[in-house]
Amino acid sequence: MLKGTKHSEEAKRKVGLFFKGRKLTEEHKRKVSEALKGHKTSQETRRKIGLKNKINSLGKRNANWKGDDVGLESLHIWVLYRKPKPKFCTKCNKRPAYDLANISGEYKRDVNDFEWFCRKCHMESDGRSNNWIKKGSKMWMKRRKGNKPREE
Repeated sequence: MLKGTKHSEEAKRKVGLFFKGRKLTEEHKRKVSEALKGHKTSQETRRKIGLKNKINSLGKRNANWKGDDVGLESLHIWVLYRKPKPKFCTKCNKRPAYDLANISGEYKRDVNDFEWFCRKCHMESDGRSNNWIKKGSKMWMKRRKGNKPREE
């Protein structure tokens, strides 16, 4: 084949089928290894390889992808990479946003089902602030039975 010409798609398929499943001998592996010793790849080539590997390992292409059958922590990490964190809480717009809060309570793999809240707004939206009472300067958690505060 002349330099600069390219194989047709049919030729590429035939070559691929010819070499598919072929085992290389140890001697051949050694010769290839020796031929590549001292070969330096350029920074541009390294960047391209790294980018290709990153693209092929994200999302559904990753061998460990679990789809919707994912744990809460992994789901939050997935959303963290896709939902930008605002400077302030999206509910009160007063305090800095700290928590990624699930809106529907179903924990589905949907970025729009999560919001950035401050801690107070997050606890209020989850109903957790109702479980706390103020006694003096300390916060006490209500008991489930009888709603009496814990004594230490």
